[in-house]
Amino acid sequence: MADDAFYCETCDEDVAHNDINTITDVPEVNLDRFRFIEGSAEVYKCGVCGEILGFNPT
Repeated sequence: MADDAFYCETCDEDVAHNDINTITDVPEVNLDRFRFIEGSAEVYKCGVCGEILGFNPT
């Protein structure tokens, strides 16, 4: 994960890296066709409220 800060709109504040939950190997979905495609991503969630903060395709 990069050193850039994440901002949580629900908590209305920047989230420290130790307060971010990383979920690995999340399947990628083609949103035009609502089908799984080859590949996966890491998803970053706020550890306080659970809001999705961002993702990084792997």
